[in-house]
Amino acid sequence: MYKLEPGHCLSIKKGVKSFQTRKYWDVCFNDSLQGSESELAEELIERFREAVDIRTVADVPLGAFLSGGVDSSGVVAMMVGLTNEPVNTCSISFGDPKFNESQFAAKVADRYHTAHRVEQVDPEDFSLINQLADIYDEPYADSSALPTYRVCELAKRQATVVLSGDGGDENLAGYRRYRWHTYEDRMRSIMPDTIRKPLFGLMGHVYPKADWAPKIFRAKSTFESIGRDSLEGYFHSVSVNSNAMRAGLFSDQLKNDLQGYQAVEVFRRHMKNHSSGNAQSLKIRETEPKRSDDF
Repeated sequence: MYKLEPGHCLSIKKGVKSFQTRKYWDVCFNDSLQGSESELAEELIERFREAVDIRTVADVPLGAFLSGGVDSSGVVAMMVGLTNEPVNTCSISFGDPKFNESQFAAKVADRYHTAHRVEQVDPEDFSLINQLADIYDEPYADSSALPTYRVCELAKRQATVVLSGDGGDENLAGYRRYRWHTYEDRMRSIMPDTIRKPLFGLMGHVYPKADWAPKIFRAKSTFESIGRDSLEGYFHSVSVNSNAMRAGLFSDQLKNDLQGYQAVEVFRRHMKNHSSGNAQSLKIRETEPKRSDDF
């Protein structure tokens, strides 16, 4: 069983057993933008407004997910400027104040006078797990699927089509990991591989994990990343499971079936087809994580 990749189409002909896939679109990254910072900012707003405007053409009630973050707040701000009616917005909250950001969504809703709804999600609610397996119809190892379903459930009460802020962090390099990886690449550029890899590989091996310590002292993962090349280091930093953990989890039969294949090969394929010399653009292209705070 195979999955049709993004930007590909599949052609099947009657009476022909084989089939063909074809790439019809791909993301193009380049450094050809011209203009001052203010000019580019103005163009971004114009394109942003146009993108939102196109997606508000519907014969059914519209709404938006609102987390209070930059992405979803920006979408709501554009929607408000395109209609005379209050925009339907919804968000979810959590009982644990460490994860509850509903107060930020409330501030945005108040500013733009939206028709806002909030619902609290029980972090111990695992009743959806079996249902989500049917909905996704494939393995989906991201806990955001639970709150995403709940916010969709809430949105359905007032809207049929809902806009979200998904993808904004990737498009504008908003995640901190992009900046940290740039710092790591600087270290790679000034230290020869023959010294850097064994030195930082050893440091990453012997340094304690120290999840309990302040962030400044949690250097194990950073050492492990710098001990690898740029692509493998970035893959390591965004991976939930390490290669060592996979090796321990996979059965001998599965390892044999994989024939040496590793998940990092997806990254290598993107790098091979990547024409731009901008490493930041490549990293954005490779990963589009789904996080609960995107809603």
